[in-house]
Amino acid sequence: MICAVIAWPRVSEPMWLVYPYIPPATPRGMYSESDAFIVLPGGFGTMEEMLEVLTWCQLKVINKPIYLFNPNGFWDDMLAMFQKAANHGFIRANHMALVHHLDTVDDVADVLDQFLHEWKATGKDDQINKL
Repeated sequence: MICAVIAWPRVSEPMWLVYPYIPPATPRGMYSESDAFIVLPGGFGTMEEMLEVLTWCQLKVINKPIYLFNPNGFWDDMLAMFQKAANHGFIRANHMALVHHLDTVDDVADVLDQFLHEWKATGKDDQINKL
């Protein structure tokens, strides 16, 4: 399952976009059931969820790839802040490597294709066929 935390313009709460969709009982359940996280541009709620997932990966509570969809450099300032914290010794180099950025929709499609290929190889794609 791929989990993307998104924010819609007229919705006050961040929303889960899950592919394939399985309603989350709790964020912790969503985190453990997901294969990866694709973070789309958004506001404070999106940032909070992304940082929570990143922290859980840092603490080895979960081990899932985190991708920031970074169209037009949306996340550049946050990535620069991460680098500044690393330069000052607050974030380790191996933890910086937990975040991957995707600059184009084609990059996102490539990641999704990669996971779909892995799901087919492991039989996890049966959820997709039920949609």
